[in-house]
Amino acid sequence: MTSNIDRKERVFIIGSTGGIGQDVVRGLVANGIQITVYVRDENKFREQFKNELIRSEKLVQVFVGDYSVDLTAIEKNIHSHTRLFLLVSSHTLENKNPLAFAQIKATIAELAYKHGVLQILDLSCCSVTSFGVLGSISFLHKEAEERLFMLAKKFNRVLTVLRPAHFMSNQLYTDIRTVKENSTIRACGSPAIKITWVDTKDVADCAVMILIDPIEKHDRCVYEIGGQALTNEERAQVFTRVLNRTITFEQESFNDTYKSMIDTGCSHGIAYDVVTQTTLDYDRPTPHIALIIRRPMRTLEDWLEENKKAFE
Repeated sequence: MTSNIDRKERVFIIGSTGGIGQDVVRGLVANGIQITVYVRDENKFREQFKNELIRSEKLVQVFVGDYSVDLTAIEKNIHSHTRLFLLVSSHTLENKNPLAFAQIKATIAELAYKHGVLQILDLSCCSVTSFGVLGSISFLHKEAEERLFMLAKKFNRVLTVLRPAHFMSNQLYTDIRTVKENSTIRACGSPAIKITWVDTKDVADCAVMILIDPIEKHDRCVYEIGGQALTNEERAQVFTRVLNRTITFEQESFNDTYKSMIDTGCSHGIAYDVVTQTTLDYDRPTPHIALIIRRPMRTLEDWLEENKKAFE
């Protein structure tokens, strides 16, 4: 990637240590962009990005805080930034208060716009497009988006929204045990249900390109990002090819899927949504995102080739 951003600009990043955030940090630093990261654990961040910090220490500033507890650190340090990448985890906040997610996003956005941020790039969710207000996940993200658009209008500033599909990396949590132990992948949807998957690298590259493009270019743009739509049986075939052993799909009960989500710490609302959404067709790949990331989107086979050791 090559940058056409004014080098005097600085991007404030919330959500820098997860899968998408890590690649956003690396992409911006690789383009010579000055960034500020807001993290709970500075040591964890410095360990994750030690190679980047060795090469580009002057480009990275770190502030410590926890947005679920106190936004003081953000308010004190977000001035002099022109852009904000906003990735807030809905899962941890939803367990405490369903409205906290939208409220925290809106509060951060208002602080950003008040202190001179010109563009906010928000990471939302595909369920807003596909399922409206059906379920907890859709409600949380739709409510947050509506508040952000109101603030962008109020302050006459730029807002861009990304709505990614199901992350391919989710399979590292949902399928790894059964692939290893029983050579199966499981879901409560039928074998023919199509799910659209996306590699987090595609989402991160889309974010990076938007953040190095002219600020006005993506104003009020909402980008759904879906890489590849596959039935459950087709997904098993991909696993079979890449792992070079037969992997089959087994349909499990609604109760088993729900219980496994609860056992991993999800609330009822999130667990019920997962059951609901994995029984509905979601066939919405977006190959035209190549116009932004300037390359073809990655397939499940691409992703699995890079992560197959985890399933062996």
